[in-house]
Amino acid sequence: MAVVESDLETLKNEEATLRDQFIRNMLDLNAKIRKFQESIVACDIDAVEYAACGDPAPVTMKENDTDAALGALESRISEILSQTTKEDDEFQAQQEIYKNVQRELIDCERKVSLMNMIVTESKELQDLTKLSSKLEATYNSLGAELQNRSMCPRCHLDNLEALTASLQANGEN
Repeated sequence: MAVVESDLETLKNEEATLRDQFIRNMLDLNAKIRKFQESIVACDIDAVEYAACGDPAPVTMKENDTDAALGALESRISEILSQTTKEDDEFQAQQEIYKNVQRELIDCERKVSLMNMIVTESKELQDLTKLSSKLEATYNSLGAELQNRSMCPRCHLDNLEALTASLQANGEN
């Protein structure tokens, strides 16, 4: 039992040592990756700057090149921010135009609806006017016919009063 406990302690110590060594190796690798990424960014910026000048990109980097690369990056970021701000302003202007067009569209739709209602009401009014004109014509023709019937065919005297009195007498019965 003592031997097994001793072996177990040895294995635990080895595991702790291996774990610590693994962590140190990972930290070293992480530092190397970070340096590599920074050098790639700096080389890309230098390559862009040299390509713009027509010169071939240098293979090696110097420490004062990093300051220039950083300055170029800051300049590029400020350009991007400026462009973003400009695009945002244009977008806001387009949004405002869109909102105005939407309001105008709603107003036009309301006007069209109102015009349709006015046209419908106008047609109904015309129909009522035609109907009242027909009724008025009927009334006038009936009045003329009554006038003609109330006249004596021989003497052409108006017997309307006598006809009215006889109609009233019939209505009372």
